[in-house]
Amino acid sequence: MLYEMEGLPGVPMDDVQEVSCYVNALALGVERIREGHPITFRLLTELHKALMTSGRGISKGPGEFRKNQVWIGGHRADEATFVPAPANELANCWAELERF
Repeated sequence: MLYEMEGLPGVPMDDVQEVSCYVNALALGVERIREGHPITFRLLTELHKALMTSGRGISKGPGEFRKNQVWIGGHRADEATFVPAPANELANCWAELERF
């Protein structure tokens, strides 16, 4: 709240900016849903752009598919707790989710 009032927060500024982006993206998503927009890839990319407008994510392709493999847990994909779809399959995955 101090950040939004142009005060100095008592925590690292990067963290404050990131949380502020999350709040803004969430508010935008709620607004779009209330307006009757369906949950589609287009809406999610709009929210992703809002989420990544400043701070750590600004250079990571806001509103675009990722271009490389990621995973959660472990130092390599073969040690990971979870490995999502490869980057070259993301468009098909989103299309299937929208059809569902």
